[in-house]
Amino acid sequence: MSDDMFNKLVVKAKEFIEKHGTVTYDEMAKWANTENISAITLSVIIEELLSRGVVEAEGEFFTPPELSFPLFKKSVPKALRVKGLKPSELKPPVDVTHSEGVGVSVQPSIEVSKVEVDELLKDPEMRRVIEYLNENWSVGDLRIMGDLEKMGIQNPRRLIRKLLDLELITYHPNGVFDITDKLPRIRRRKTLADFLI
Repeated sequence: MSDDMFNKLVVKAKEFIEKHGTVTYDEMAKWANTENISAITLSVIIEELLSRGVVEAEGEFFTPPELSFPLFKKSVPKALRVKGLKPSELKPPVDVTHSEGVGVSVQPSIEVSKVEVDELLKDPEMRRVIEYLNENWSVGDLRIMGDLEKMGIQNPRRLIRKLLDLELITYHPNGVFDITDKLPRIRRRKTLADFLI
């Protein structure tokens, strides 16, 4: 995702919060779902808004299911409010219905089927990226982009974005990609060069 596109999403999120004064994380997740924004990207947007000082966290931080993986857990505030607003000035929160009165994740975790995995592996470049990630479980964004370009991958950002959307990898705000337990476990095919080294 380009910086320009990310900044546009940050502005849209800010406008959504300003419109209501205060919103819960579930309401933000519902909004993100309508904007086709993944849970991981939403968490980075929330962190960016907090760091810019345009919104404030309300309530304690928690880790929703869609941001909890074996190698990565991301905490978010239970609610956000426009900075400087007093509780009495806040508009009523957006009405969100929860099943059986229990707070639930609006954006369900994506289940990757065997068919989807098979389709991914049919793409030679995607297969090479997955093989690379099987050897590099945790890798910085600059390194992975550089390595994939050296491997001759034409558009590494598109492939990484696809893996993020399918939740096969996660992205930390500090610039590190980690694999999840959903990533197919495949080994790099040996070539003649491997045996000559």
